[in-house]
Amino acid sequence: MPIGSINENGETSITDFQQIITFKKDSIEAILFGWEKDTLVSYSIKGDSMFYSGVETKYSLQNDSILKIDIYGETVIFKTFNEGNNRYSAQQLFSALKGTEWEFKDDSSGERYFSFDSIDREAYTMREYMENVYSFDRFDMYNEKIFQELGFWTVKAVNGQILLNLNVSYGRNDYIILQLEEIKNNEIIFKGWIRGIEKKVRFIKVPKLGEDEIEIFNSKLTGSEWLLKRIKVVPNEFSAFSFSTESYFQSIDTTLLIKKEDLKLNRVSYQFDQDLTFSIFIDNRKAYSGTWSILLGGKILKLEEKWHGEENWYPQIESNIRIYERFLKIKSLKDEEFIFIREENLYSGFGSYEMEYIEQKYKKRR
Repeated sequence: MPIGSINENGETSITDFQQIITFKKDSIEAILFGWEKDTLVSYSIKGDSMFYSGVETKYSLQNDSILKIDIYGETVIFKTFNEGNNRYSAQQLFSALKGTEWEFKDDSSGERYFSFDSIDREAYTMREYMENVYSFDRFDMYNEKIFQELGFWTVKAVNGQILLNLNVSYGRNDYIILQLEEIKNNEIIFKGWIRGIEKKVRFIKVPKLGEDEIEIFNSKLTGSEWLLKRIKVVPNEFSAFSFSTESYFQSIDTTLLIKKEDLKLNRVSYQFDQDLTFSIFIDNRKAYSGTWSILLGGKILKLEEKWHGEENWYPQIESNIRIYERFLKIKSLKDEEFIFIREENLYSGFGSYEMEYIEQKYKKRR
């Protein structure tokens, strides 16, 4: 089991070398998470070098449980993976996680949540030979900001042990492989490794809203238009810009792209409906629409958002209409007041966007 890596400068990091390997007499069997078939390659050893698939690597046994292999300028550290007791099955862990939400707890002070789907989203990132791989949203919250990562997860039984593989698509992931230790009613305990250091990891189940609670939430959110009254920019260490082609922005209605000026002048409004649809307006012109859902017991509102200007670009090709996932961190939801923090991609002209976290306060139109 890989637990870390050290590069040629002596810097340590989390390895994304996601394999469980078994040394046989003259072959290495590699188990890759989510792949339909395991791989098998022949190898031989001469002195302190290992030869496989035409590649020579240096190896060293630190003790009975630690193996170090030099691969392309990095030393990947492997830990012996002992046989389990078959106390749990992979299906038990999968059933416990699918469609549920969990607060992630280790010895750090951060606030982190996982929302596990039982279906695959962003299918274009997957390959035909992948199987039993599903999606999750990971939320990191601190300093009033919310950071969301899309990732993929899979469960595998190896040598009597049950392993959870967590792989984020774009950002950093401290724990890639977690080894199951115990499943309780509202808690799951794992063992993980960061830079070779063993950690206890706990998942605490986030209670789902009851029917009465959902009804109260919906009655507050829906039924009237929310008018923007005040904004406050949340301090952020990073600014992000993304550029598109000039010809693209010449062909669309940029007045339907939210600008910082629209927020400062309170031009933005929201409308949420009981059928779980919503619309966002700029000066009473519909700019975005889509569907909404509640996450983390009402802490987060998820918007699957479509920009209306896209329909004017290629109206004949329905599949080109883009759906974006947005997440609102709810600070307060009352009968007459709605306050949330949202990561806004604000159009700044010349085909570019500026990203800012903005707290927004809305009042209902009466």
